[in-house]
This record gives sequence, structure tokens and C-alpha cells, in this order.
Amino acid sequence: MRLDLLRGFAAFAMVADHIGGEDSWLYAVTGGNDFFVSAAEAFVFISGVVMGMVYKNYAEKLGVPAALMKAFHRTWSLYLLTIGLTLAFAATAYVFDLWWKPDTSSGGLGRFILDVVTLHRTLFLTDIPMLFTVLLLGGGLVILLLSQGYTLFVLAASWLVWLLWQVSPESTSLPWQIEGNVLFNIPAWQVLFVTGIVAGWHRAAIEARLRAFFGPQADWWLAVACLLVAIMYVVQLAGLDALQGNSLLRRFMYDKPDVPVGRLVVFALLATVSLTLTTVFWGPVRKFTGWLLLPLGQNALFAYSIHIFIVAVTTKLTLELFGSDTSPVLFNTALQTAGVMVVWLIVVLEPEGRARLRRGLARLQQKRQVLQDVQP
Repeated sequence: MRLDLLRGFAAFAMVADHIGGEDSWLYAVTGGNDFFVSAAEAFVFISGVVMGMVYKNYAEKLGVPAALMKAFHRTWSLYLLTIGLTLAFAATAYVFDLWWKPDTSSGGLGRFILDVVTLHRTLFLTDIPMLFTVLLLGGGLVILLLSQGYTLFVLAASWLVWLLWQVSPESTSLPWQIEGNVLFNIPAWQVLFVTGIVAGWHRAAIEARLRAFFGPQADWWLAVACLLVAIMYVVQLAGLDALQGNSLLRRFMYDKPDVPVGRLVVFALLATVSLTLTTVFWGPVRKFTGWLLLPLGQNALFAYSIHIFIVAVTTKLTLELFGSDTSPVLFNTALQTAGVMVVWLIVVLEPEGRARLRRGLARLQQKRQVLQDVQP
């Protein structure tokens, strides 16, 4: 549940950061997608951790082949969702005449659909499900190798690919190009997912070693981590323009598509502090934020799928009201808050909606059967 809650916060931050203009009061909490890390890192890493935990239990109870088949079915479902979201989002962009509508002048609509189906093309905001589809496809191989005891090989291979991408991207590029994928270079982002799988798979052993390593000094380590995070938070509030103007810092801290070492270090600090504080103060954290964050975290993929269409609607609304995709800070904050609450409301009501739909279909089937029975 702690992981669900933290993933729910990542969903909250992602929805808020994608809606509205350049400034918002919520950015003091979410980072406004300009901080040293974004919600995407949390999504990818936590998804890996959960996959490692779940599929280890699945493999131990039902066998490795059953776990691999489950991973394949999950990947296939996500692949179909990625195609559906991309095509539907493209159609929405055309209807609303939004800036991310795809250019189909070369090859036409048929070529665009073929490129989407073959994962050669993605769009703004549908790049995340595309990323997860590819990562899950490789996740099955990772599970197989972990089940055979090749943990060190998996970690070494993953981090070597990440390192090669940092120094020589052309040597680790995918066999095919994905047009429109400008934020998530898969050879770089896979390191978070694979490391997360390993952490989830060996969760108990890692916890034991951490206790033995830190021992009584754990409080000091946590205090240092909290201090560093607090300093970064103050920097965030003070503004990042000067720092982002520094080419060296930008390369090692803000270059999101490549996930450089600086982002990884900051993410490790934030992850440590967030999980520890959530554990220590679980009671009040769950009481005051669980109602919002737990449903979002437990239904993160569904929430993400809903929010991209809310982004389209709110972007069109902002264009109509202000003539651009930027808006005043008060309006932007209100719009983001409303967007988050709409996503939350749909997520909360969705199970009941599905149950009502099933009951309605069952009644229709009964009526059809009655009509068939009374026909001569």
C-alpha cells in the first residue's frame, strides 16, 4: 500500500503537470516537470518493483512458465491499449486542432496507423504507455533470468546499456526508430525498470542487508538524505532558470530523455526519503492523503489513460479563453485541481460503473431470451 500511495502521488503530479500553463501553485509540490526528477521516474521504478514482487510469488506458486505467460498476456494487453490510446488521442487532437496532432502528409492516414501499430510512432502523452509496452516485453526475459539465478548478470547488462547510451547513444539505439518519442530514450530508461524488478524480486534479502549495513547509523543517513532533499526543494521554490542555463548541470541533472547520473542520484535520495517517511508516518499519511492517492496509485494505468483526454479538453478550453495554451496562475491551479479530481472521481466510480454495465447487459440478455422463447 505504501508503493500504491507513492505511485498515486506520482499520478497526481503527472496529471497536474500536464494540465494548464507555465505557472501554478501546485508546482511547489509537483515540481512542474522542471525539477531534478519527474513523476515518470517514480512510475517506471515502482512498476518494476511491483513486477519483481508479484512475479516472484507467481513463479514460486505456479512455476516460471506460468509467470512468463502472465507477463506476455500483460504485455499484449498494454500493447493493444497503447495503440488504442494513440489513435484515439490523435483523433482528438485533429478534432480540437491541437498542437500535437500528427502530420500525415507523407504516407497518409494508413501509413500513420501502420506506424502506430508497429510501434514506429507515438505522440505527446502516449509515449508513456509505449515505453511501458517495450519495457514489459523485456521484463519477461528479466524474470526468466532472475528465476535462474542470474541477478548480477541482469544488473550488469542493464547498467552497461545505460552507460553506453550516455557515452555513445548510436551504439545502443533500438533496431527501429520511434517517431515522436523525444522524452523517453528506452536504453536509458530501462535501467530504472530493470533495477526495480531486481529490487522487488530480492526485496527481503535487500532489506536484511540494508539493516546490517546501516545499523544504528540509519537515522544519520536518513537525516542527511532529508537535508539534501530539503535543499533541492528550496532551490525548486527559488527558481531553476539560472541552474538550467548551466550547460553542465543541464547535461547531468535536467536531461530527462537520457536519465543522466544526476537524475538517478536525486531519484535515489527522493525514493529513500519518501518510502522511509511514508513508513514511519503511515497512519497520518494514509489518513490525510490515502483517500486521494491510493485509488490513483492502485489504478495508475487507468488514471493515466483518462487524464490524457482531460489534457486535450483543458488545452482546448485554455486556447479558447486566452488565445494560447498558457493561463493565469489562479486559473491554471484551479484547472489542474479540477482535472485531478475528475480523474479521481472516474477512478473511484469506475468499478461500480462496470458492475452496472454487466447487470444491464445481463438484463438485456434475459429479455432477448424471453422474446425468443415466446416466438412461435
